[in-house]
Amino acid sequence: MARLKGQNWPSRTGQVRIYAVDGWQEADRPVAVFLPGAHRTAHCHGDWYDILKDDAEVVLLDLPGHGGSDPIRPATVKAMAEAVHDVLSAACAGRKVLLVGESLGGTIGLYLGAQESPGPVRAVFAAEPPLTTTKLWPLSASWERSFADPEQFAFNCDLARDTFGLQPDGRINERIYYPLIGAARLPTMIVAGDEPLMPIRELTFCPSLMDAVDRFAIERLDPGTVTFRQLTGCGHLVLDQARAQCGPLIRQMIAEHLK
Repeated sequence: MARLKGQNWPSRTGQVRIYAVDGWQEADRPVAVFLPGAHRTAHCHGDWYDILKDDAEVVLLDLPGHGGSDPIRPATVKAMAEAVHDVLSAACAGRKVLLVGESLGGTIGLYLGAQESPGPVRAVFAAEPPLTTTKLWPLSASWERSFADPEQFAFNCDLARDTFGLQPDGRINERIYYPLIGAARLPTMIVAGDEPLMPIRELTFCPSLMDAVDRFAIERLDPGTVTFRQLTGCGHLVLDQARAQCGPLIRQMIAEHLK
């Protein structure tokens, strides 16, 4: 991550921080843009530069309200996707982009992949994107920690409510993102871990947030552009826990859709 330098780019809702090596905009190469999940920052994916540097320019991005990016209101998937679209349309003009989204970043990728004008994005790799929210019990500890941060409290409350349906009194109003699958316009690969979501239990890491209902919905709603892969020996953070399995899949998408 040390060789990747941060730079702010304007969007319609504020500044968004991206990280890349010097001279990446002058190179005539495909671009892999990594979007982290909620409560995570671009630094979580710094190792992917070395993994993919021979295949594409690697750009890491802090989602709005995370890391060096300005908070956003409302903190919806739509609003965050529009901010990402603004930045990529400017920073990656004339380039071909693969969006690699982790968790919430994957859902944002699905949103962009369903738009008539996705900017420079040509394909989406969505790693464990939340598709419904009331069942996401493994995230409760992460939300509790985020609410304890006084500097980010207001934004985290907005994000919890607007994107995940989490109310201040602990109730959850379902947020459903299945329609993004049926609306997909770009080649999309969804990957999931194999550590089952249920039953609720004590674990040392977050299990997969995608269950059999999600997989059924993907298969039924798939308009012919979405593929699904289940990875072995991992839970939710497949880009961390299953790099050896994700790497060839990402390279495959770069070769097929960005050359």
